Amino acid sequence: MASGSIEQEVSNAFLQFRASSKTSVLAELRSSKIEKGDLDLLFDPTDFNSTLRLKEDVDSARIGGRHAFSGHSILLASFIYQEAYLSARTTVPVSFSGDADYDSFSADLQHIYRREKWHVITGVNHIGLESNETIKLSAMVPFPPFVIDTTTTLRDDTDTLNAYVYSTWMGLEDVSITLGGSYDAVKATDRDDDWFNPKLGLMWDIGPTTRLRAAAFQTVQSPFISKQNIQPRLEPTQVAGFNQFFYGTDGEVAEHYGIAIDH
Repeated sequence: MASGSIEQEVSNAFLQFRASSKTSVLAELRSSKIEKGDLDLLFDPTDFNSTLRLKEDVDSARIGGRHAFSGHSILLASFIYQEAYLSARTTVPVSFSGDADYDSFSADLQHIYRREKWHVITGVNHIGLESNETIKLSAMVPFPPFVIDTTTTLRDDTDTLNAYVYSTWMGLEDVSITLGGSYDAVKATDRDDDWFNPKLGLMWDIGPTTRLRAAAFQTVQSPFISKQNIQPRLEPTQVAGFNQFFYGTDGEVAEHYGIAIDH
């Protein structure tokens, strides 16, 4: 594979079955294989490693269901199992190789209740991630000439619990207000933290062709295996039209403030 290139192969099988007018189920199998070098995407053109090779194999299985208790009340459920192998190789500035195996699962349950002037979304999500990493480093020392080899093995188990509620009120003409919050708890080998994350949003149609939007909220980054294979979640991804989740590092806390006019 040429330096700076990327090759990706994705296979997907999806089945959805409607058992009745109120109940439906789904099943999905997905496989993704990625091989790439160091992509020339950074501002500094010299920040590029022509010897870097990255490989990623991810397989996942998902089952889910939807049941409508009534026209106002809907229950959603989803379970995802994922296993992955990631590797990295380079010879500059030293010989380096890294291999990692991951096993993860995600269980989601969400309830949606809608009325004419308001609706409420509540849910809970549990993610478990087990990782095993092996890092090998080889460096040449010129005086006297010999090679230093080191091997490091890392193992980590991460459990994340997330519970949330989003309520939207549309009691005033042309105005909708979203108020809610989420609770995130992360427990890992070197971490045991929890957070409460407030959510506030406003949308106001100030004219027939103009809408004002404003939002303030906090988020916590859940564990994930790869940014190229983000697993779907049921928690709402936006507040008043502002995206909540920008994938960073595990456990990263972000505060978002936004205001916009759509015309």
